[in-house]
Amino acid sequence: MIKTIFLLALAWSDGPQSDSLRLETINGQAFVIHEVGEKETLYGLSKRYGVTVARVLEFNPSADGGLEVGQILKIPYQAKS
Repeated sequence: MIKTIFLLALAWSDGPQSDSLRLETINGQAFVIHEVGEKETLYGLSKRYGVTVARVLEFNPSADGGLEVGQILKIPYQAKS
């Protein structure tokens, strides 16, 4: 029930974008699961989701060598206050 309310709140807020696959909680940390599209960059994703590039790489070390279309990334999520 609480998860449903949380997901509904995200839909009305500046939460995960519509092309994000889902929201997942791993070890108490919320992540947006994102599939990389054409011409997306780490910098662009960091601005889109409001996190630093370093924070994205912390959970996706394989992305340090560059992004590939279709690659799945875990983007740390923090609700905007």
